[in-house]
Amino acid sequence: MISNTFILSFILKKSRALKNGEYPIYLRLTIAKERTECSLYRSINPKLWDKQKERVKGNTPLAIEINSFIENVRNQIYQCHLSIEKKGDTVTALKVKNLYLYGEVEKIKKVLDFFNEYLDKIERLKDIELAGTTIQRYRTTIDLFNEYLRLNNKLDLYLDEFNGNIIPEFIYYLKAERRCQHNTVVKYVRSIARMIREAIKKDLVTEKEENLNISIKAEETTPIFLTKDELNRIIEKSFSVERLDIVRDIFIFCCFTGLSFIDAKKLTRNHIERDNKGNYWIRTVRQKTGIATNVVLLNMPLRIIEKYYNNDYCKTNNVLLPIYSNQKHNAYLKEIADLCFINKTLTTHCLRQIVISSLLKYS
Repeated sequence: MISNTFILSFILKKSRALKNGEYPIYLRLTIAKERTECSLYRSINPKLWDKQKERVKGNTPLAIEINSFIENVRNQIYQCHLSIEKKGDTVTALKVKNLYLYGEVEKIKKVLDFFNEYLDKIERLKDIELAGTTIQRYRTTIDLFNEYLRLNNKLDLYLDEFNGNIIPEFIYYLKAERRCQHNTVVKYVRSIARMIREAIKKDLVTEKEENLNISIKAEETTPIFLTKDELNRIIEKSFSVERLDIVRDIFIFCCFTGLSFIDAKKLTRNHIERDNKGNYWIRTVRQKTGIATNVVLLNMPLRIIEKYYNNDYCKTNNVLLPIYSNQKHNAYLKEIADLCFINKTLTTHCLRQIVISSLLKYS
């Protein structure tokens, strides 16, 4: 017997309006205050929809087809409800929807399952549409979200259970437990947001996006610049440790070419060309934007390239420069700043601010 806490309705989803002006038709199921929705993959002009009768107005072939489909869905939902009830199971809106959609009451479509599916999908786009560092950030984000769930004694969440409390709790975990700075948190939350928006498009998350608190703003940071004296200290410093010597050279190379860390890392000898006047150029494509870039090589970066011309690592890996991982590079830059008595945080990301002042000072 269908209880009075069971509410089945058919609605138009205005928030998912199509470009042709039609609204998609959704099934909305509420059982004991638990609500879930799913698309019927049908759409209609809102002027033709009878909101009270939950059907299309008129007797046109389109109206007859859609109304017949709605009644068929209604009957199937009732049958799914009764089937679960007969087995003695607790009837929930999610179980009924799963049985209707997938033929299984306990169809697993959980947050981490979906995130990992998303990760598998974007990994196929590595070096085509997405950089390896971007994919690694998604992987790290999923690992951190998994840790957050375990810390809260949750093995996983159904996507239907993803609500407005999840992201604020995740942010608190990142800041309080992982000691992440705000702008680092922003990167992780934005990765979550992209995956959740994908789930919303597939009707796997029923809560409205504006209620999920997945939008977050980065804090403005003060750009880091080096004075000519500070830059000279780094250039002229003699390091007895090879790793620091290499990282200093890469840092200076990027300062005088304007290339990002990742663009410098992927350079090979094939990216170097000589023009009719004898000038050497780097001709490459920016990984982040896909835009072709031509950079004339000044004396400073040319000397650095020549220094590593016969480097074993460079020859083995067919690269122009022996560049460490971004994490190690940033850690060694901090050592260099300390040894050069520079009270500033040097990272690969501050190069874009430094490069302009560098070229002006040494032009």
